[in-house]
Amino acid sequence: MLLPSQHYGHEFNRRSLDGTSVARWSASFDGLGIPVELPDDDLQGTLALAELADRIRADEALLAAFVANMDRELDAFVSRTDGTANSGSLIWVPSSRASRSLA
Repeated sequence: MLLPSQHYGHEFNRRSLDGTSVARWSASFDGLGIPVELPDDDLQGTLALAELADRIRADEALLAAFVANMDRELDAFVSRTDGTANSGSLIWVPSSRASRSLA
């Protein structure tokens, strides 16, 4: 779940897994400080996330904040010390830190 909230199902899963390492290490838009009220509906929630993604894409400052937030989240995931690094409780393993470039 490296990519943040591509659709409502990601947010639903994150909430359902609250308190687990999967929820802790899943990326989200939360770190941007943009309040988003997601309707508790798959289509409407996905549309709200798409609107947020459009806002981020259209605003250079928000895009820079998004990139910085994702870098922080990825760095925290890669350097985690909560015992999940080798426990098998997470599936995703970064193959190359260079792959996170948006260019």
